[in-house]
Amino acid sequence: MREIPGESIGEFTAQNLSIGLSLGYKMNENLSIGMTGKFLFEKIYIDNASGIALDLGGLYVKDKLSLGLVLSNLGSMSDLKNQATKLPSAVRLGGSYNFDLTGISSKLTVGVDGYKVFDGGKFHANTGAELLYKDFLALRVGYQSGYENKSISAGIGLKYKAFSLDYAFVPYKYSLGSSHTITVGTNF
Repeated sequence: MREIPGESIGEFTAQNLSIGLSLGYKMNENLSIGMTGKFLFEKIYIDNASGIALDLGGLYVKDKLSLGLVLSNLGSMSDLKNQATKLPSAVRLGGSYNFDLTGISSKLTVGVDGYKVFDGGKFHANTGAELLYKDFLALRVGYQSGYENKSISAGIGLKYKAFSLDYAFVPYKYSLGSSHTITVGTNF
């Protein structure tokens, strides 16, 4: 914790939780739509807030090209202590292209997207690549523009049948440390 730039005067913890359930529907051979309902929880020091939100999206796939559009965080949160918590409702538009690397039993996916929060904030352009080996091991790297304190990210993923385990690492500038994100998923 800092009141002005300089030495830290103390520490506190912050926790965030999002639990969601997603549904998708294939409209035709190339177009799918989906939605995710989410329960949200955040805690900063001893104060907490909770709420619900909805994400809506569409995906168009033709051969090795994919294009998507998402409206996210449409919902509300309860007050955190005496302060209203406004969800960052946003729009994201992006695309990706797959390259088959049959010589090494792999697939390379390269993607780019743009992200904008409705109520202000900068436009962010993001790029990334994933090398997927034998549909089991994924190595990932990315770059995010428009942020003052972060740019590069990296990750690894494991996939077995309908289960997945993913890890992402994002280093921050200005002595803010790093974030580590672990995701466990399944398809049914």
